[in-house]
Amino acid sequence: MQLEQFRYANEIAKCGSITQAAKNLFVSQPSLTIAIKKLETELGFALFTRSSKGIQITPKGEEALNTIQQILALTEDLVTMSPIHDDTPTTMTLPVFPTLYDLLDASFFDQIHTQHPNLTCDIIEQTANNILQEMRNGSLNYAISGCPSTVFDTVTVSRKASESKNLSTKILYEEPLLLLVPVEHTLAQTSSVEISDLTNETFLYFGEHLNDGQPNILEGYTFQFSDVLPFYRRSSIMKAIAARQGISMLPQSQFRNEREILAGRVKALTIDGFSNTFVHYLIYNKRHIFTKMENDVIRLIETFYANL
Repeated sequence: MQLEQFRYANEIAKCGSITQAAKNLFVSQPSLTIAIKKLETELGFALFTRSSKGIQITPKGEEALNTIQQILALTEDLVTMSPIHDDTPTTMTLPVFPTLYDLLDASFFDQIHTQHPNLTCDIIEQTANNILQEMRNGSLNYAISGCPSTVFDTVTVSRKASESKNLSTKILYEEPLLLLVPVEHTLAQTSSVEISDLTNETFLYFGEHLNDGQPNILEGYTFQFSDVLPFYRRSSIMKAIAARQGISMLPQSQFRNEREILAGRVKALTIDGFSNTFVHYLIYNKRHIFTKMENDVIRLIETFYANL
């Protein structure tokens, strides 16, 4: 048996597809199939069953893959102990959703460089929908995403992530959703605001997060806006609010440095009794073996959130 065979088996388990695993490993599909069949022969049992529904892990395969992952993790530990490894330039790509991308500053990257001088950490911006899609098809091993708590509870975990036995999530940060209104708006002059006060208002929100014309942050609440206008950038929403085109609701961290807030053109309000929040979370493939550097970067992000 060879480590390469173990890596192949682990990648198939992560993707649930020989075709996708072959692409991720940069090997031909026939070569991958032959290597797995040889491993199964050496083990004396099948790791996977093949059907029209795709690849399924056998009960014996589950046990074997747990051991295989431990072996791969220990191998990675041995590699990172090598002084040669410390001097080798390494690249890590971490997809994050736009809210977090906007929050990270130069000091965060300085901390990465301090811990791992030879690591190039490429943090790329991707929408939450794209992240979820690529996690499900096996193109990504991990990413940091975000969504309203109602969506996290009913869509991301139970309907999307849990449909695949390989995906898991970890909440990193949870924050309030605040109402944003023009300073001239009547709601800006009141001492308290309730969710029912938003009835018949024009609501501005991201087009990709509208479900049947209604914003996903308000799932669970039944009332009608006079209109819901789709936007594609947070800065555009803020400008439109300042221009008195409507109101919106965003996570607190998204607008703490916004020009319109600082200039006094937009006011942020807390809604009485409103329980929906915004969740930032790590989504990852349970079959992925995290390297020490990957774990260090994730821990830095957890620390970053803790200090917000």
